[in-house]
Amino acid sequence: MVEPTITKDWLEGCVPWDGIEGKLPTGALMPPKVAVLKLIKSWDVLDAETDEGFRTVKSAALQADDAIIGCEPNNNSIRKILSTYGNDAFRFISATGQKLGPEAWAKAYRTNPFAVLAIMRKNSGGAGKPFKIGD
Repeated sequence: MVEPTITKDWLEGCVPWDGIEGKLPTGALMPPKVAVLKLIKSWDVLDAETDEGFRTVKSAALQADDAIIGCEPNNNSIRKILSTYGNDAFRFISATGQKLGPEAWAKAYRTNPFAVLAIMRKNSGGAGKPFKIGD
């Protein structure tokens, strides 16, 4: 008789994620050709010279030195993708490796996962740079 193997989550307790980074998505699973940056309607850019403290711009109007502090996902685009691919169309990956849907993410971290991931990607220069060693 073969004894059952007991598996443990190898990430559990591996690295303490007690800073703000622990509340940020490390990535996402999305349908083919759907990238989080394509789901953003407009961006909020820091602008201390205005009464509001920010200005709202479209992607084409973003400048390289703009400090992005918010964005508005296009909820109609998101709903359409969900109606095509179903409730598992979007999965956001936590620092501990959990894959959460948008509602579960919002409940767990009290942030909009589409907005947070898009701002992270845009501030890093796009969809993420490939890991490279050497020149």
